[in-house]
Amino acid sequence: MHWPDSGAAWADWLLRAGLVLSALIHLIPAAAVRSPEAVVALYGVPADRADIIALMRHRALLFGVLAVVLLAGAVVQALSLPAAVLGLLSMLGFVWLVATMDAPTAELVRIQRADLLLSGWLLAALGWGLLAR
Repeated sequence: MHWPDSGAAWADWLLRAGLVLSALIHLIPAAAVRSPEAVVALYGVPADRADIIALMRHRALLFGVLAVVLLAGAVVQALSLPAAVLGLLSMLGFVWLVATMDAPTAELVRIQRADLLLSGWLLAALGWGLLAR
């Protein structure tokens, strides 16, 4: 295995690893696009709320699209920055939404923490990359 030999190479490696991890995290809820039953199982949404289930399946579809963009950014260097920005917008947007809730559930707080951790990873890699250039 060849390890990066400069600060810029390490920053690039960390950014790509962060993009892959972010993609994997976004693929988990993307699985709910398969069926209404998957939405009920993943989120505990009442099975009789077809409107909510449709919205959650659409959300799952968009997470799948975002996961593909994040993976593309990990593979194609020219897409790394736009992919990281989209991932950060998604994750930090969720962090903010949960922070504005009166009483978020433990599940939402757990997801918020994961998004905050990965956002920090991506921001650190981007910052290191800027300083190392």
